[in-house]
Amino acid sequence: MPESAYRSLLSLIALVAVLGSLLPARMAPAQSLQEFACPGEDFEPPAAAAVIERQTGELPYRLVVPGLASDGAARAPEPALLALEERLVAIVGAANTSGRFAVAVTDLQTGETIGVGLDRPQLAGCVMNFFAIVAALRAVDAGQLALADVDATIRQTLWASDATAARLLYRATGGGDILAGVHAVNALLQELGMTSSLVDHPPAFPNESIGIDPDNWLTARDVNRGLARFYAGEVLSAGLTSYLLEAMTQVKPGLNYLTAIMAGPAVVSHKNGFLWVPEGYVDNDAAIVRFGPNLEHAYAITFLSEAVPVKYADIPTGQALVRETWDYFRDSYD
Repeated sequence: MPESAYRSLLSLIALVAVLGSLLPARMAPAQSLQEFACPGEDFEPPAAAAVIERQTGELPYRLVVPGLASDGAARAPEPALLALEERLVAIVGAANTSGRFAVAVTDLQTGETIGVGLDRPQLAGCVMNFFAIVAALRAVDAGQLALADVDATIRQTLWASDATAARLLYRATGGGDILAGVHAVNALLQELGMTSSLVDHPPAFPNESIGIDPDNWLTARDVNRGLARFYAGEVLSAGLTSYLLEAMTQVKPGLNYLTAIMAGPAVVSHKNGFLWVPEGYVDNDAAIVRFGPNLEHAYAITFLSEAVPVKYADIPTGQALVRETWDYFRDSYD
């Protein structure tokens, strides 16, 4: 698609969003139209933190359970976690808007996963770009890319959920070929066991398609499976795992309205995605939440919403799910 046509499409999407009803200010994030999470516009990220030196030892701030994220090691949920699932089901059932909602919660100490709509494929939005970032960092681990060459692009992708920046990561991972980068991210999804998910094109760039589907798809369970394996150190070196967890905390305030609403003591590393399609709004967020005196405890939470008729109408439901989950883990590991 020519750049002028693409920019016209973005302007049309923004105009449609303006015409939507708005939630009260206390519920909706303080964003301008330029701050859509996906695709993003040209925002500058905060000054990059010092590049973390690559290392091969264990990460200093978390407990790693060997084989934690492997399917064979996952435990059946304990009764207390199943009780949390019942409360999450009730929250989704009481949503004050129509739409399709999914949430997955994984205890990263035990591998137990519960949720709602766990295995229903939903539009991925820019949450998919988390896996593009991981694919680029694997190329760094392999010596095919230098971290200094992709650090600013990764941080921009996370800070503003910038789809244009993320597109550069697909190109870098593909050795200069965007479609090769998309294939590499698809291969990563399969390697992580995310067999119900796929990426056809860089989010917001449907004309750069590998021809397998008009859309990109994720399930909440799949995203948590990928997050768990990443957190367990099964995907990247320890240094780059630590680097990415830190970079994912550097998201501009206007995008911290779902998984990152807790004001301490939790540390939230997350990737969000927002877009409008004719069926309605898509608003997604996936996170690893660390807590405890030494950030030794953690859980993964993925919230996916689509077909929401009013902009930001999903937020009360998403925030209620996030708070209920936080209360459970805070009390369980107190």
